[in-house]
Amino acid sequence: MMSKTILRKILIPLLFTALILFAINIQCTVWYDLFGDLPPIVLWPAIFVYLFTTREWRDRTLWLVVFFILLTSYSVAIPLWVFLSLCTLGALIRFIQKRFAALATSDLVIFSVLSVFTYPIVYATFSSIGAMNFTFNLWSHIFSTLISIPFIPPILFMGKKIDRVLNIEDEGLLFIKL
Repeated sequence: MMSKTILRKILIPLLFTALILFAINIQCTVWYDLFGDLPPIVLWPAIFVYLFTTREWRDRTLWLVVFFILLTSYSVAIPLWVFLSLCTLGALIRFIQKRFAALATSDLVIFSVLSVFTYPIVYATFSSIGAMNFTFNLWSHIFSTLISIPFIPPILFMGKKIDRVLNIEDEGLLFIKL
């Protein structure tokens, strides 16, 4: 027997963390094993957008830290620039959401595509401050954004399913059969 609030507070973050790990793993590991030097699909910003548009500020702050830890552990990126880039991306998402009051699926897809395109540019901007020989391949970045577009709606669908399946209104008890 498990309380529904405990289920909601533990299982939903675990499932979203697994989804984030899946998306980052595809980008950083699996893609290079399968396709070599072809620019990878970038799926984690779609989850970032979904969590930043559907959660309150305390949860957004915690998810920002989770993304920061996972992204820095899977890459050789400078942690300070990753953190500043994530904060900038989060502020941009919230600004656009507040400005246009958009939460429809099509809006989330558009926000996600913009995030996939914007994050490397923001990171490159912050990195160019501290690095003298920083290179940025714009065509590779554009190609990576374009091939990520068809994979963004299924990732958003998975995020919505996690929330919808585990969205429990009353505070009764939930029995889990193993």
